[in-house]
Amino acid sequence: MRWLDGASSPAKEGARFKGYNRWRRWLRWTMTCQVMTVDPGRELSWSTVRGGKEIVRWSYRLVPTNGGTEVTESFDAKSWPPDVRLFEDYVMRNRNEGRERAMRTTLERIKAAVEAEPQTQRR
Repeated sequence: MRWLDGASSPAKEGARFKGYNRWRRWLRWTMTCQVMTVDPGRELSWSTVRGGKEIVRWSYRLVPTNGGTEVTESFDAKSWPPDVRLFEDYVMRNRNEGRERAMRTTLERIKAAVEAEPQTQRR
């Protein structure tokens, strides 16, 4: 990802960035995204935006549990333009399976990164 319009980390609501995507090995594309929610320790969400319309929203929600945190990643197709819907349905068939697999991988990587941190650095 690459921040746009002078935005930088840490993310702020309304900040825009260019997201880079890949499907299998041969297809790559970019999308303009906007940070929708930043609630440190609770939620981070962003949406892909095209023509001023929210297309898809990705979210991470964190809920404290006994001795840890439950992290939930979600994908919500808000308003797919017809060309995106056709592309998803006919070119990228079975993409939901791959998307779910990628989401599990992301969550496993987050878990590994957090568990590798010294306890004193955790919030």
